[in-house]
Amino acid sequence: MKVTGFSHVTINVRDLPASLRFYVDLLGMRLVHRGEHDVYLEWGAAWLCLQERERGHGAPPPQEPEWGVDHVAFHMLMSSDSVTHKCPVKMSPGPTRP
Repeated sequence: MKVTGFSHVTINVRDLPASLRFYVDLLGMRLVHRGEHDVYLEWGAAWLCLQERERGHGAPPPQEPEWGVDHVAFHMLMSSDSVTHKCPVKMSPGPTRP
């Protein structure tokens, strides 16, 4: 298995409009997609996804942090054997859903 490049970071945010202003207006990233609860921003060959997450009223504390880095993705060259036999962490060849 070999990392060949960086793909993207997904960050869970509380206030999507405020976060978008920070990353676009202050840091100069380029908006390439805007959904109802997410945006995709480009900078160079990589991209950043911001996902708006909000705790419901009276909801119990989450099992995992609500805000912050959700995941980091890399471009990789790998065989199926390299993942199952050499890697002690769960790896996925593509997007996953909880």
